[in-house]
Parts: sequence; structure tokens; C-alpha cells
Amino acid sequence: MKQIINSKNIKANTKFPYLVLKVKGSTAFPHNPGFLVMHWHNDLQLILVDKDTVTINLLGYQAIKLQQNQAIFINKDIAHQVLPSDQASYHSFIFPDYFLKFYLTSPAQNLISNFLSATNLDYLVFDNQSNWQNKILSILKELEQLENNKSEATYSYEVLTQLCRIFLLLQKNIQPSHMKGLDKTNYKRIRIFLTYIHSHYQEKISLANLAQEAHVSKSECLRCFHSLLNMTPYNYLLDFRLNKAADLLKNLDMTVSAIAHKVGFNQVSHFGVLFKKKTGFSPLKYRHL
Repeated sequence: MKQIINSKNIKANTKFPYLVLKVKGSTAFPHNPGFLVMHWHNDLQLILVDKDTVTINLLGYQAIKLQQNQAIFINKDIAHQVLPSDQASYHSFIFPDYFLKFYLTSPAQNLISNFLSATNLDYLVFDNQSNWQNKILSILKELEQLENNKSEATYSYEVLTQLCRIFLLLQKNIQPSHMKGLDKTNYKRIRIFLTYIHSHYQEKISLANLAQEAHVSKSECLRCFHSLLNMTPYNYLLDFRLNKAADLLKNLDMTVSAIAHKVGFNQVSHFGVLFKKKTGFSPLKYRHL
């Protein structure tokens, strides 16, 4: 069932909102249940593959396969999904862009902001094809090693230094472009639409409701969904509700009828038909799998 979520950095409210996920197969340390589904976040992300193959799906782009010792940078607000093979392992480094800006009114502020807004910087893949990319891969391995010394007083300062080294290399070797690329307007609108659905899925949601949230016409709302998700807002809403119902069936001792109403279905029979069509099981059979 397709869903796209706004993922939250579990360290967002700490003094140092730097999250490092060590992932083996489909298990992440620390636990982060949303990392396998399509999601976006307000942070920057770097991924280094330590073993086997990892597939990166980016909304609006073809899938990217990363091999061992390859890495990728994913810009903030770019919807993506990370699918590792069963034997794969990788490290994911997630952090806010202000880590790179030094201080308020710093010359680095505009430099970083302009660089990250480039249309050719939604993502970048790093391999060993050039000297500067090799340097970035080496720095990422140093960041991995730093996780073994988190108790050191200099840990956070070393992390910040290494991240700035990476982005200095990027700015010296990547020519930013502000020419028209992937339609960022669509990206902004789809995030508004999906955020509204995720907050109001239990209620009756009309196409007019969604369009009004982004101040666009109903036809533009439909176009945006078809362009990026290849589905209608109604079908996305159904999928999201059915995902929520599947979670409730497994984790809460509620009747099927109560769950159907809780996720926004007025008719239990209609819910049952849709749920079986999506999962191959009736709600009761799914509960006992």
C-alpha cells in the first residue's frame, strides 16, 4: 500500500539534532519505523553503503542502485525510500542545514542556502570515479568511526567539522544550476496535500478541501497527484486509511467495525471489500495472520 510520510528526526528536539542510523537489512539502530517507506524530511541526508546493495527510490526519478562503498546525498524535502537487500548494511547521517552555516549573518548562510536550492542538487551519488568523491567517501567512513567515540568531549565538534568538509568539497566541485529542473512547485504542493490527508484522514475529505489547502484549483490538485504519484487523491486517501486500519488490527483489541469508523469508513461492508482487495485477506483473517 503506497504512502508517503513526513518523517521526523527523533533527535530534532535535542541540543545536537544529528541522527545516525546503522541499518542491517530491514532493521535500523536506533529504531526508526518510518525509514523503509517513502518519506521526506526537513533535514539533509547522507547514506554510505557498507555492504551489498541498497536501492534508493526518489519521487520523480528512476531508482538508483548503490553498491558497497558508494554513497548518496539527498537534499531536504525530497521524498525518497531506501530499500536495502537482505544482506545489505549502511549508515545514514541526518542533520539540519544550519549545521553548515556557522552563525547568524555568516557569509556561509547565503552560500549554503543558494547551493542547496540549486535544481541539480536534489541528490548526488558518490563513487570512486574522482579524487574529490573519494575524499567524501573517506570522510563518511570517518563519520562512521566517530560513532564509536560518542562519549568524547570533542564528538559533536568533530562531526560538524567533517560535515563542513564534505560540503566544502561539494561546492568546489559541483556547478550549481538554477535552471528549470524537476518541478519544485509540485513537490511543495504534494507535501501540503499529504500533510492535510495525514492529519484529517478520519474525516470526510473532498477534492475541494485539498485544493484549498494549497490555494490551487481542483484540476491542478489532480494533475499534481498524477504527475508525482500516478494516482488520484481519493486512491491515496484510501490507501492511507487502509494502512492505518492494518496497523490497528494488529496492535489494538478493537472490533472491525470500530476500526473501520476510526480510520474514516462509514460503511463497514465497504471497508471489508476494499481491505480484502488490497491485502488478499478479510480484516479478521489479517488480524490473526
